[in-house]
Amino acid sequence: MKNKLVLRVTIGNEDATQHALLAYEMRPAENRYEWWMFLEDDVDAEFIQKLSDDWRNGKPLEFPAAHRNETHELTASGDLLPADCKTDRPDLVTRAKTEWMFSVLSSKLFASYQIEVRSMKERCEQLGAYSKEMWEELRVFWDRVQEQLRLRSLLREQAETIKEDVNQMFDRLKKLRDEEEKRFERDSKAAFDSINTQLTDIEQRIQDGKIDRVRAFRELKALQAEMKDVKLARGARNQLFDRIDAAFKKVKSQGEGGPNIIPQHDPYSGRIAGLADVISKMEGYIERDQKDMENIRKGRHSGSASQLEVQLREAKGSLLEEKIREKLEKLADMRKTHDDLVRKRDRTLAEAEKNRALAETKAKIEAQKKAEAREKEEQAREQMEKAMALIESEKKAAEQAGDGETPKVKGKKGPKAPEAPADETSAIVDTATETAPVADEAVVEPTTEITAESETVEATPMTEEAVVEPTAEAAIESEATEPAFVPETDESSQEDTPTA
Repeated sequence: MKNKLVLRVTIGNEDATQHALLAYEMRPAENRYEWWMFLEDDVDAEFIQKLSDDWRNGKPLEFPAAHRNETHELTASGDLLPADCKTDRPDLVTRAKTEWMFSVLSSKLFASYQIEVRSMKERCEQLGAYSKEMWEELRVFWDRVQEQLRLRSLLREQAETIKEDVNQMFDRLKKLRDEEEKRFERDSKAAFDSINTQLTDIEQRIQDGKIDRVRAFRELKALQAEMKDVKLARGARNQLFDRIDAAFKKVKSQGEGGPNIIPQHDPYSGRIAGLADVISKMEGYIERDQKDMENIRKGRHSGSASQLEVQLREAKGSLLEEKIREKLEKLADMRKTHDDLVRKRDRTLAEAEKNRALAETKAKIEAQKKAEAREKEEQAREQMEKAMALIESEKKAAEQAGDGETPKVKGKKGPKAPEAPADETSAIVDTATETAPVADEAVVEPTTEITAESETVEATPMTEEAVVEPTAEAAIESEATEPAFVPETDESSQEDTPTA
């Protein structure tokens, strides 16, 4: 595409005509073209040759005095030829006009790209840290430039000029990114070490049973929340999440390991997590809309934008302002709901902690009562064993003293009878012997209903008769009856009673 044209024209009418040369030069940046008219009678053949070959192809040429010289603005409705001129090649004029119109638009496009490049260079130079948004903006801009170059809407030298500036900005962003990656690695390691230390402590207390389920859940959730606010490498983040998840499962599987005051169904945690995710997304949407709004505001002040483009930007800006306002209202409602749920959850957890403490205190009291009851039971068992050992020793002593003698029934003692004179051969027979004779070889063991009173029973002096221990039923019956009757010693009624 050339910005110069040499055309042979005819001036005048049929009665008086002259031949002349028109030399056109297009200046796309100004959207104007200039032409010079040279009469063939005023110039020589050498100048005509240089004008057609050298000057038209871009070489400099010193012009002689022109017959006419004019400058005009290029318009779609205007004609390149002066009104009094005619040419045998109107197709050259039409093609030149079409190419120059395209050249003007291409020049305007290049100018608008230069404005964008200057704006991005200023913002890039002011950056103190790597900006992913700036990188993405540069990438999208360069894709647009390449597309226009492919369509030949831009000249290659124009694209090269833009490319040089864009590469400088990319180099600066790469340097900033490398510095940020190094800082990120340091921060990530420090955050990982901190969270790993806390998590290891929680895991150890869970393993040793030194933490209850409510406190374990609360501390693990606090670690999850802390991980969302710190910079961590992807691998380190996944590793910590897996360990926290395993700790949650281990706490849940403990079951009856301690007082379980954790609510069986928590209606708040799931809603809080879901609402926090929605709030995060809404904040991202609002931030994106605000960036679009900022770009529209910058575009309004662009000198290369047409009136139609400005009107479209203003309409889109109004729509974005309304969208941002509605989203901000929704975001405020969601944050209020989130804060209410957090307060309710905290109250629930505080109540659960209070119930846990009460249950723990109650469990300790119950355990103490059970320990005291076991201690009393153990003392009673020891007393029983002592009583049984005493009875067993008495039984063995009785067996060794009078083996084969008529056994004597041993019952509950009544009032002691007065002793008979030494010269009288009288014996008092116990009423229990008269009413409940026992077989010669029968020896009855005491049952477990014998109480500690057995320890107070004194050993009865053994006679030639065998001692027969009463059974549990006999002991109960003997306690229910009156003491054995002892006849009074009356000389008138005393008789000699044969001994057994």
